[in-house]
Amino acid sequence: ALIPALPEDAPIDLADLLADAGLAPASISESLTATLTSMSDSVALSCDRYTALLVLTRTAHDAEGRAIARQTLRMIAEGLTYGA
Repeated sequence: ALIPALPEDAPIDLADLLADAGLAPASISESLTATLTSMSDSVALSCDRYTALLVLTRTAHDAEGRAIARQTLRMIAEGLTYGA
């Protein structure tokens, strides 16, 4: 709520964005997951429904470990397949 909304496709690094806003996180963690697009995701990303996505989530934490910012990047993963 403290930082203005960015364009959805802006390639902004979370650490740089926080530094520009005068915030200094104690740590930033990252997680990577895979998913398939839903109907609304496919419309938003201009791709077919059930397209494979890689989802990178970065979370900035303060000194007490509380989340102060979260960045989610959804990337179309051409050729990604799932195995059982």
